[in-house]
Amino acid sequence: PSSQGSNDLKHRSILSIMQIKNKNLLLGTDGKGLNWLNHNSDKILSPLLKHDPTNDLSIAGNVVKTIFQDNQDKLWIGLFGEGLDLFDPLEQTFSHVIDEQINVWSIDQKSAGELLIATMGSGIIALDPNTKERREFDSQIISPNVMKIYIDKEARTWVGTAYDGILVYSNEDKLEKIYQFDPPDSTSLSSNEVR
Repeated sequence: PSSQGSNDLKHRSILSIMQIKNKNLLLGTDGKGLNWLNHNSDKILSPLLKHDPTNDLSIAGNVVKTIFQDNQDKLWIGLFGEGLDLFDPLEQTFSHVIDEQINVWSIDQKSAGELLIATMGSGIIALDPNTKERREFDSQIISPNVMKIYIDKEARTWVGTAYDGILVYSNEDKLEKIYQFDPPDSTSLSSNEVR
């Protein structure tokens, strides 16, 4: 994108990128909300989607840690300190699904449709994307500080934590394996911080 003029990227620090169905890119910034990038012209599209305290349908916060498009093409916006929003790109409005002061870092979806939301401080939140009902993922999770979540082709959930390495769960959400840094083992993780 250009660095001069009205089509400027509105923030230099990009935390998340998602190409949506129309091939445009959503760019999550570190303090300026969402930017749109037209994939054909490399131009930043207007308007910039920022939090507006006078508008309940605006994005809940301006630090966008993650953007996720689910299997129904819904766009989920994970925010630092402001929870989780559901974005309607046609109306350019947001509904606040998790409006507590939660730090959402990563989102993935199980084959049955349930979203798994990685948070720093609140562990993993399991969310039905249709009813918006939550359930506890694992009460025995060893780390509430989850930075990355990934569901593999065998339906196992890989959980990257801030301090406790990688946790691997079965499709039934049972802890199967833990990978951690072990100084005497040269084949172990190099750090217990996994992003």
